[in-house]
Amino acid sequence: MIRWFTISLILSSAMLLAVSTAPGEQDESTGRDIPAALAPLEYLVGGWHGNAIPKNSSAQQFRGWPETHAWAWIFKGGKPVGLSVAFTGDKTFASGRLTHDAAHSLYQLEAKTTGKTPKIVALEGQFDARSKILTLETKDGDRALADKLRISIRPNGSFIRYTLLEERRSEGETIFHKAVETSLTRDGERLAGAGGGDGADRPKCIVTGGAATMTVSFKGATYPLCCTGCRDEFNDNPEKYIKKAALLAAAQTGKPKTAAPAKVGRFDDDFSDDVDKTPKTTTKKTMSPAKTATKTATESNAPAVKKAPAAKDAQATRAASLLRLGQTLEKNGNSKAALGYYKRVLKEYPDSSAAKTAALRAKALESD
Repeated sequence: MIRWFTISLILSSAMLLAVSTAPGEQDESTGRDIPAALAPLEYLVGGWHGNAIPKNSSAQQFRGWPETHAWAWIFKGGKPVGLSVAFTGDKTFASGRLTHDAAHSLYQLEAKTTGKTPKIVALEGQFDARSKILTLETKDGDRALADKLRISIRPNGSFIRYTLLEERRSEGETIFHKAVETSLTRDGERLAGAGGGDGADRPKCIVTGGAATMTVSFKGATYPLCCTGCRDEFNDNPEKYIKKAALLAAAQTGKPKTAAPAKVGRFDDDFSDDVDKTPKTTTKKTMSPAKTATKTATESNAPAVKKAPAAKDAQATRAASLLRLGQTLEKNGNSKAALGYYKRVLKEYPDSSAAKTAALRAKALESD
């Protein structure tokens, strides 16, 4: 437990440095390694449970069945390149692989159907950054299913629930009709209170830097992970990720540490509490009276104003870091979280050079 606490603290504190790397690029000193196109869907990683309700039959609309979904990262060459999903209880699909085709700017889901003779169904579509909805459809002429199929994935405001809507359009029809609506809640969460559930605060995954939901042990140490995909990647190359943890620790040498693990929000606040506000404490060594007198005399002659530039530079650095966090989140379509960081810059560092840019971006987002 103590070792996990230490690793979690190191990983959480170091996330502030991630803003110096473009979204989707890896920086081994930060632990973030998420493809930019898939970053808005990172909230899906982990396990979900819920119920599916048929919408195409008035007699059955109040009856349904339980479902569980398990999302995990897919790795290639040591880097996450997509998401896998396993459906339990779903009447249409058993599993799937979600990727992004950068050349055509399309998200693609290759899904395997249920039944005795499973088929592979290909769906593709777009992600709406404003509504946070991912919509995918089967291609025209695809005969893997009798009807043309459209599915949409929509999260709630706090990203601890999402709804998967399945719609169908028979041959000759021009519009889609609702078939099944599945509402799911993240494993470990409860809906009581506005702040989320029991699993709202988690350490960060040693592989991708996302919110951890599980752990893995290696040589007596325990490391946090976000999904089974990251677990398999860690087991394939544990030394790589232990080295990453060591780099994170080295990056934090001489920097103030918080007394408790930093909180990891869900997708909407993934960098929460990365800026440390705890004053740095200094451990004094015992010296002889003569040395103490000499040191005191020397310190008394040193003007206190010499420390001011360093403090001012530190504030400017923190303000710039918060600004870049907001810009990164805004670029990925997470305007609500971005606005929160812009307001933090204005509140905590109103005299910084970053405050001017933060004010402009905050005004633009609030006017939308």
